[in-house]
Amino acid sequence: MSIRHTLTGLVLYLLFQIASSSSHASNTLLPSESLRLSSNSTLASPGDVFELGFFSSGNRWYIGIWYKKVSVRTYVWVANRDNPLLDSNGTFGISATNLVIRDQVNRLIWSTELRIQRSLVAAELLDNGNFVLRSNDLDEDEFLWQSFHFPTDTLIPQMQLGLDPKRFLTSWKIKDDDPSSGDYTFRFQTQVSPELFGSY
Repeated sequence: MSIRHTLTGLVLYLLFQIASSSSHASNTLLPSESLRLSSNSTLASPGDVFELGFFSSGNRWYIGIWYKKVSVRTYVWVANRDNPLLDSNGTFGISATNLVIRDQVNRLIWSTELRIQRSLVAAELLDNGNFVLRSNDLDEDEFLWQSFHFPTDTLIPQMQLGLDPKRFLTSWKIKDDDPSSGDYTFRFQTQVSPELFGSY
């Protein structure tokens, strides 16, 4: 094999590697980055177990997390379930110390609503399905905010309902069609002794 063919093959190999790495979704969102609905950009957990991005239901758009390798898309968390985007332009990113969703005129659609100040904040999708907001002044296992503390309708391994009154499951309004809060809830009842309790 000639040197020319060897160099040509090496160049093609390097270009393929660059293209492959650039098309692979990262699991981390930095303050300088955003997911844009128009570009279908997503985050993927390190082992490609979960994926986070925009999805649509009718003419409404949401940020959600789903199993990446399951053929029938199965959502395990929805951020703005009760306040969807109503047009096909929107962004999801970090503003100060909050995760935010904004529409095409920069109107705030959803936020984590944290009232604390931190430097060097980043968001990360973990392989257990937890979407977390980190700060450089916290330990690796400490988070400013995490989706596991704000479940929607699905309980997945390592997620805990606990005794926190804010942590409970609420059904979709219309299964597989409308992720807004439905009529059924599942939570811990703490008034007497702790027990699981469903209601509608």
